[in-house]
Amino acid sequence: MHGGAPRGAHEYHIIIAVFEAATGARIENAKVTATVSGLGHVGQNSLKLEPMAIAGTVTYGGFVTLPGSDRYDILVDIIGPGRPAPARVRFTYQH
Repeated sequence: MHGGAPRGAHEYHIIIAVFEAATGARIENAKVTATVSGLGHVGQNSLKLEPMAIAGTVTYGGFVTLPGSDRYDILVDIIGPGRPAPARVRFTYQH
């Protein structure tokens, strides 16, 4: 999965499931990226989330390093088929 799990104390796996708002149907052919930034860290870590099969469905995932005790902002961009612009969702994770 994603080239194998990285080794280290601060490696985390981001998983995103994408659904159509109007129907609730799972979207299995989107392009999904995540940009992770921490308040106490300079720069951002952007990664393409790869499609992966879980229980007969498709989700998107990737590994990210979250060093130190910090609050991280995770910005997820989702480009669905036939969509002119990405949907954007922001999460906060307190590590």
